Amino acid sequence: MNCNGFKKHLHDYCTGDLPLDLRGALERHGERCAGCGELMRTAQELTCKELTEFLNDYIDEVLSPERKAVFERHIAICPDCQAYLQSYRRTMEMAALSMKRAVAGLPDNLPPDLIRAILAARSQ
Repeated sequence: MNCNGFKKHLHDYCTGDLPLDLRGALERHGERCAGCGELMRTAQELTCKELTEFLNDYIDEVLSPERKAVFERHIAICPDCQAYLQSYRRTMEMAALSMKRAVAGLPDNLPPDLIRAILAARSQ
């Protein structure tokens, strides 16, 4: 296996979706190639599933510096998680915009329970 093949199959390796024969070839290449070995170690620090478990904390910027560094190393090498993060951020932006539009024009001193009731009625 060469470096291009390694990079192509790394995500499937980390998710456990890589067939055993390719898994062995990938591991052997990672042992021989310093750059790919480093990528493999980075990918093994944090799985894609684990990344999603603390995505909110990353977005809210409440991760420890160490955990944030692990998260960002994973994002740097995982195109699927890059796309997921981008989609997640866009979804949050759209939800915030939707909420802003929903409460536009309401007086600032309305009780929260009344606001929730108004929003619930509007959604029906």
